[in-house]
Amino acid sequence: MKTQEFTLGDVPLGQIDMDDDTPTEADDLADLVAELRRVQAEGEAKGEAWGGVRSPVTVEPADGAGRYRLIFGRRRVLAARLAGLETIPALVEHGGAVVPSKETPDA
Repeated sequence: MKTQEFTLGDVPLGQIDMDDDTPTEADDLADLVAELRRVQAEGEAKGEAWGGVRSPVTVEPADGAGRYRLIFGRRRVLAARLAGLETIPALVEHGGAVVPSKETPDA
């Protein structure tokens, strides 16, 4: 059985690579950016620090140079870039470690 290990942290948006073949509707992105800006303005009006994107995207390391491949969250990444954010919260998937299941006899 494989298990996945994840870490949660902020990843620079400039280091996330996406599959450009996935279409995204411009109106949908405009709505997301408007929502990001509305939440930011409401927080600032209350004197609260704005946390930006609230649901993390999921990425995996793409190479040894600190780049990531996006797994889930394309619209959030695009909207965050359009909103001028520098980082985005992300679950970083670190691959699968093989763990013997109870049904697997010891070798």
